Amino acid sequence: MVWLAFAFMAAAAVLCVSWPLLRPREAAAEGATDTAFYRDQLRELASDVDRGILRPADVAATRAELGRRLIQASETTGRAPGAPRRRVATAAAAGALVVAVAAGLYAEVGHPGQPDAPLAARETGQTDFATAIAKIEAHLASDPNDGRGLEIMAPVYMKMGRFDDAVRTYRDIIRVRGRSPSREAELGQALVMQADGVVTGDARQVFDAALKDDPVLPQARFFEGLASLQDGDKAKARATWEALIREAPPEAPYTKIVRERVAELDGAPARGGAAVARATGPAPDPAGAAARGPLPGMPAGAAAIASLPAGQQQAAIRGMVDGLAARLAENGQDGAGWLRLVRAYRVLGEQDKAVKALADARRALAGDPQATGELDRLAHELGLES
Repeated sequence: MVWLAFAFMAAAAVLCVSWPLLRPREAAAEGATDTAFYRDQLRELASDVDRGILRPADVAATRAELGRRLIQASETTGRAPGAPRRRVATAAAAGALVVAVAAGLYAEVGHPGQPDAPLAARETGQTDFATAIAKIEAHLASDPNDGRGLEIMAPVYMKMGRFDDAVRTYRDIIRVRGRSPSREAELGQALVMQADGVVTGDARQVFDAALKDDPVLPQARFFEGLASLQDGDKAKARATWEALIREAPPEAPYTKIVRERVAELDGAPARGGAAVARATGPAPDPAGAAARGPLPGMPAGAAAIASLPAGQQQAAIRGMVDGLAARLAENGQDGAGWLRLVRAYRVLGEQDKAVKALADARRALAGDPQATGELDRLAHELGLES
C-alpha cells in the first residue's frame, strides 16, 4: 500500500497542462490586452522562422503554449467570468487544438520510419529551441514586471522540468499581478514538483491560502488530499478526493485523475514509481532537461519501474529504498544519499522512518556543518522538525 503515492507524478504532469485551462478567467479588459500580446508573440516567432533563425519543429512547444494562452485570452475578451460549462468546453477544445497543432507539425516535418537524426543535428535543434526560450528570458530580464511574459514562461518551465525556475516565476507572477487562488495553487504545484513529489510545508501554506479564498478550488483540494496521504492519513485523503469527485461538474476532466487516485487507495495497481525513483536516484541533469520528455531529469530507474508489470512495481520500489538505506548504513558519509533517503520515506508516507533517517543522518554527519545544514533545511521543508 505504501506505493499508492507514486502515481502522483504522472497525475501532476497532467494537471500541470490541463488545469490552467479550467481556472477562472481574469477580467475582460485585461483579456483584450493579453490577446494582442500573445498575437504579437506568435507573429514574432513566425517571423524568426521565416528568416531562418528558428526551425518550425524547434518552436513547436513555445508556439503551442502561446496558442493556448491566446485562446484563454480570447475567451475572456468581451464577457464576464462565469459559464462553467462553456469554460470546460473551451478547455477541451483548446486541448484538442494543441494536439492538432502538434500533430500537424509532426506530419509536416516528422518521419516515423526514418532513423534517428545525427547527434549534431539533434544538438542544433536543441540549441535553436534554447534560443527561443532565451529570447523570452532576455525580455523578462529587461522587463521583470511583464506579467504576461511571466505567465508564458512559468508553465514552459514546468514542462521542461526546470522546477526551481518555475517556482521563482510563479512567485514573480503573484508579485506583479497580485494574489489569486488559482495563481497560488499553481505556485503550490510547482513547489511540490520541485520537492520530488512531496507536499512540503511551504506548499501546504500556499494551498491553504488558496483554499481560504476559494474553498472549492479543485487543484488545491487535490494536493490537500495528497498531503494527507503522505502523512499516512489515508481516510482523510479518501474523504477529500471523494468530495472533490462528488462536487465536480459532470464534464470536469480532472475527475478521471481523482477517481484513479481513489481506486489506488482501494488497492488497484498504481501507475509507476516516478516520485520515489526521483527521490532515491541520482540528481537530475538540468542541462539535458529539454530533450528528455515530459518529466525531464527523471533517472533511468523511474522509467524502468514504470515499465514493469503492476505486480512487480512495489517490490522494485521497495528494493530501491531499502538498497539506499543499506548502503548508507555501511557508509554514512554520503550527505546527498541521506537527503534522498529522507525524501523518499516522506514520499512513501512513512513519517516515522523519515524522522529516524534524519536523526541517523545527523549523527553520521555531525562533523560536517554544511551537510547538517542541508539536513536542517530539508527537515524544515518537509515539516519533520520536532
